[in-house]
Amino acid sequence: MEKVQSVRAKFWVTKVEHHHQQDPNAVFATVTMAPVYDEANKDWSKWTPQGQISMSITNPAAIAALELGKQYFVDFHPAPMPGEAGHLNSSAVASRRTMTA
Repeated sequence: MEKVQSVRAKFWVTKVEHHHQQDPNAVFATVTMAPVYDEANKDWSKWTPQGQISMSITNPAAIAALELGKQYFVDFHPAPMPGEAGHLNSSAVASRRTMTA
């Protein structure tokens, strides 16, 4: 059997649920996605694709980028484990935040 290095799935946004916080400036939403029933998902689902992605998002731009009813590709690639080359450890994340601030 051939080893697959990545999987591409096509999902659509089925629900965007905004949550209220005590802090009026805090933004929090749960975005839920389900697979699209078309040929795009034949690589990972032989018949009717099943699944769900649910994300709790606190970044306003990320919430706005995932629009209700729209379709999106989701790419799954192996990620390096802690200690492996390319892994984002806490110092790398901290320096990235400094660069974008």
